[in-house]
Amino acid sequence: MKSSKWTLLTFLFLINWQLAAQSLVLNAPNGGETLILGQTCQIKWTANGINQKVKLQLHQGGTVLGIIANNLDAVPSTYTWTIGRYGGNTAAADTNYRIRIVTTDNAKEDFSDRKFSIAAGSLSAPPAPPTSLNIAGAPPASTMLTISKPNGGESWQQGAAGNITWNASGLSGSNRLELWKGNTKVGNIVQNLTSGPGDHAWTIGNLEGGGKAAPASGYKVKIINSGGQEDMSDRDFTITPEIRNPHLAPKGPLQINHPNLQPQNNIVNMEIVPYAVITSFAVNGRTSSPLQDLIECRKSQGIACQTSAFSKTLPIMYRYTLYLESPYNSHRYLIYQGAWLPQSNFTMNLQNIGVLGKLFPDGLNGKPVPMAVYGSVGVEAKNNSQTEAPQMRILEIYFYL
Repeated sequence: MKSSKWTLLTFLFLINWQLAAQSLVLNAPNGGETLILGQTCQIKWTANGINQKVKLQLHQGGTVLGIIANNLDAVPSTYTWTIGRYGGNTAAADTNYRIRIVTTDNAKEDFSDRKFSIAAGSLSAPPAPPTSLNIAGAPPASTMLTISKPNGGESWQQGAAGNITWNASGLSGSNRLELWKGNTKVGNIVQNLTSGPGDHAWTIGNLEGGGKAAPASGYKVKIINSGGQEDMSDRDFTITPEIRNPHLAPKGPLQINHPNLQPQNNIVNMEIVPYAVITSFAVNGRTSSPLQDLIECRKSQGIACQTSAFSKTLPIMYRYTLYLESPYNSHRYLIYQGAWLPQSNFTMNLQNIGVLGKLFPDGLNGKPVPMAVYGSVGVEAKNNSQTEAPQMRILEIYFYL
């Protein structure tokens, strides 16, 4: 009986000693820092005697916002974090954040000792892609999956060819590419890709099953590995309207004239998330036939736009842009971009704008001036603090020269 008692005590001592020998401590960010939204930083921890995988969570106050990364090896004890990113979402610029690290069996955990803040970042350029080494020069983490293109700020034309690229290491299984707009999944781009680094030739806007994403801003590409690792474009990119080859007959006296063009209102009650609702977006012209989704406009009459909107959040600013496509090199040129205006009902009137010099910057080189070119007029909205990329709605036009 005495021997059994000592055996039990010895067993309990060994169990307690083993548990005491295990430790998991979050080292950075550990409180007091101000991190910049969209940039990258190193989440670091110390793990001793941990045989389980670990995961990282973002907390604000007493709320779990979501998972930053899952199924990580406890050693090496570092993870490159795109600041604010968690579970396909992005945290707001705010205070009272902490990071929690926990083993997959929930036996060991630790939090940032104090709160840290996330500050709004500049939208002038996308953050640099992560390098193969972390800030401290340590070896890369055992698993890594990052989108490198499109990673924010691109303007990609619907129907054209664009390469989606990503970096990956230490993964198995397969990868899937998805298209997102805001917090909503638009659809799958492609599935069952290699788990390693890759380059996918995408017909821009096309989705699996025959769908097509509409021209707009606010898109991101998300890559998901079958093992749970994922990443998303750091910032939004824009899909612009598809080029439709205009009539290239030379401009001349027989050109058809439409002297009484009336505003064509093609967009009503379109939400520009999260800023405003466009209740009226009209361009003077006539709806072309048989292409009913295009509006014909004339240089001789200028372009007049009228937009009415109401703001969901204040203050809101708006501006117009005019793009035209050169039929000779298929390039898309910015012809006009107005100033940001802090109002909800406004117009744009363009008269005698220098279209030809902007549309053919290298000259026509003997080619005739086309009768019409394809283009688009867009209205953008943003909040004054510009914590998110501007959102755009587009009307497609034929512009008669």
